[in-house]
Amino acid sequence: MNAGDSAVLFAILIWLGIVLIIFLICREILCWYFKTNRIESKIDEIEGLLRGIKNSLRNNPPSEPKAENQK
Repeated sequence: MNAGDSAVLFAILIWLGIVLIIFLICREILCWYFKTNRIESKIDEIEGLLRGIKNSLRNNPPSEPKAENQK
């Protein structure tokens, strides 16, 4: 490997690093714009509430509705 090959490899690594940093910055801006982080936290909150409802129904199943017009 000569000096020219090392310089090319170094330039490629620097270029990939810059592209990665730009990608991460753009991703964070897009996630902020579309409120992805808030949506994810709301989904987690809803999931917890649904698990609580499921557990309460499992422990105390709903009773059968009574017919009011029985003869």
